[in-house]
This record gives sequence, C-alpha cells and structure tokens, in this order.
Amino acid sequence: IRALERATTDQAALALLMHDPVHPEIDESARLLRNGLAVSAFAVLEAFLKSRASEVLGRLSGSTLGFAELPDNLKSLCTHGVVGALRFQVDMRSRAGEDVATLIRDTGAALASTSDPGYQLSSLAFGHGRSNLNHADMKELLGAFNIPDGWGNATSIARRMGFASLSLRDDFVSAAKQRHTGAHVAGAEVPLTDLQNLPGQVLAIAAGFDALLSRSAFRLLRGDRRFAQASPSLSETEIGLRFLHHDRGATREFAEGGRRATAAGTDPAAMLSACLARASRSGAVVVVTERGLTRAWEPTDLGPGRP
Repeated sequence: IRALERATTDQAALALLMHDPVHPEIDESARLLRNGLAVSAFAVLEAFLKSRASEVLGRLSGSTLGFAELPDNLKSLCTHGVVGALRFQVDMRSRAGEDVATLIRDTGAALASTSDPGYQLSSLAFGHGRSNLNHADMKELLGAFNIPDGWGNATSIARRMGFASLSLRDDFVSAAKQRHTGAHVAGAEVPLTDLQNLPGQVLAIAAGFDALLSRSAFRLLRGDRRFAQASPSLSETEIGLRFLHHDRGATREFAEGGRRATAAGTDPAAMLSACLARASRSGAVVVVTERGLTRAWEPTDLGPGRP
C-alpha cells in the first residue's frame, strides 16, 4: 500500500500513470498500469483480511469457552461455512494440479475437534468460499463475532482513528468494482483520482476490521459468556485509542481527544513501545500519524499481557 501511495504521488511515477490523449501508445500503457495497480491494491486488502481473520481464529482455539459456548453464527461459520469453503478450495486447487490431501485431512481434523475441549478453528471459515471477498463476507464475519452493523461500526472507529470515510462499505464495494473492472473488462479505464484514493481506503477498511475483530476475540478468549450470547453485543465505542504523532523529528503521545501530550521524545521506536505498554492496560488501539495523516495502527487486545 505504501508502494501504491508512492506510485500515485511521486512525480516521476505519476507521469507513467497520467492520461495522455496526444500519444496513444503512452496513454494505453498508462491505462494498463492504472488497472494493474487497482487489482494489486484490492489483492493486498484481501490478503490482510484473510490473514488477520485466520490469526484470530487460531487464537480463539485456546479460549476457555467450549465450542458449544461460542456465538451461534461463529459456530456455523466454523462448521457449515468451512465445509462449503473446503469444497470450493478442493475443486479450485485440483484444477490447478495441486495435492489437496493435506488440506482435506487438516480441515477434517479441525471440524472433528469441535466436539472436543481442545478444538481448532479452521482458517477456511472466512474468505475461502469464493474467488474474491465481497462486502457481505465482511458483514457476516463481524456479525459472527457479535458485532452488529459491522460496516457502520468499522466506519465509526476508522473515522475516530483519523481516516476520512463516509462509508467503508461503499469504499470496499468501489475497490472491489475497480479490481474486477481492471482484471476482467477489456478496455477498462480506472481513473487516476480513484487510484489515488485507494491507499487511504484500504488502510481504513483494514484498521476498522482489525480493531473490532481484536476486541471481540479478546472478550471471547477471556471467557465472557454473556458476550458470547450477544448480551450485550460489541460497539466500537468501547474501544479506546491512543495516538502517536510524528512530525519534524519529534514524537508526541496523546489520549483520544486530548490537547496536551502525555509523553514526548525523539526515538520513534522507544515511544511506540512505551505507548503500546500503556495502551495494553485497557486494550486501546495505538494509532500512528505522520504530519497529520494516519499511517499505521496496532491493536493491543491480543498482545502480550492481554488477555
């Protein structure tokens, strides 16, 4: 995503992406490059979402809650959803000439383990039942983790983190459409302005998804039986934020909404480490900004000392 951002802002790289009606050959090359970058951006987003979901599902395998005590929709995703995804993956990988025996064996073992105390949740539960993710997949996963109005909650916390978005759902749909257009539609034209918006949209979607999923997983790992039965469900308002602002060689830490820095220094790594330690006491998300722009985030709910 950083590379995409540089490609759409650096003057030398930008020149390769500009529309050039005077020179058809150059214009066609620029069009192909824009389309390729749109496909790559969505692929990066998909890879992160699948990887993070797989990581969280793996952590949940160590929950003190029995499988039967997990949220109903999560149990369904990890059983019925896995069976459907396995069918798709076996068919797709077999067509590609891959050996699927290990996949079948491992997935079968994970499904069978759901009747045991030491169960394992298969990574196939999310994002592996079709070729590409869609907005409904995201809503389904967040709903399975007792996060109602998943897209609404993700948009709200992303805006609190400093991302500019009216609707992350709409941003996701737009990015997916650009990916499909760039990959499958002959003569497709991804506008440069849309491409320049993609880095921020991708980061915002990933950050909102990550913060919500991490908090829900924390509560389940902690053995919160009331939460597991959606009483109450999760709202983004319960997740705190701490900010690290980098500007002109100095780093300052702020509480959300605070006007005065709670810490300051010139060593970004040391400042981040100290900020994470403070944030982990309440499970706050650390948001890193550079010259007023949100550049990174780090949930602490599943970090050292939590849960």
